[in-house]
Amino acid sequence: MDEQLPHLEYLQRRFQQIAGGLQGGLARLGEPWGDDAPGRQFYEQYGRPAKMLIRSTKDMGDVVESMHDGINTMSAGLKNTEDQNSHNSQQLYRGTSGDAGNADGGTRRH
Repeated sequence: MDEQLPHLEYLQRRFQQIAGGLQGGLARLGEPWGDDAPGRQFYEQYGRPAKMLIRSTKDMGDVVESMHDGINTMSAGLKNTEDQNSHNSQQLYRGTSGDAGNADGGTRRH
């Protein structure tokens, strides 16, 4: 799983860059539709969807970032569980005394 994390980081950055580019582009344009009746009519159709598109693109970046964090946490938890299971298996094999004798912790009898 860890090898996918850089891809998610890249995707999150791209969503943020795209949203920033859209927002910056619209800011540079200003309000080219004007404030006359046709301009207001255009903006009524255009304004809300444009804002929603920028917001949803930013939100996608946030979702991907949350996925990244969740996968990172899950991966660390799974690794910790595997390490603990390995340690417990070794302890069972050696016995509680740490003796490398029989599986039950005793020593071999001849």
